[in-house]
Amino acid sequence: MPRNLADDINRVIDDLETKFRIEMEITKNYLSFGHFIPAISHIHTAAGYLYAAGELKKLL
Repeated sequence: MPRNLADDINRVIDDLETKFRIEMEITKNYLSFGHFIPAISHIHTAAGYLYAAGELKKLL
């Protein structure tokens, strides 16, 4: 795999992991106020980011 492509994939993985952490923080805030429906939506989004990052790691 070309080095530039690997670097690009690593940057995307880092971005997805950052988005995952942000979504989980939002989820924690919703749960602390008892808002379960929006929290579930954000958990689902966070899981998608984590899954995508995992799939990209397989390419490296």
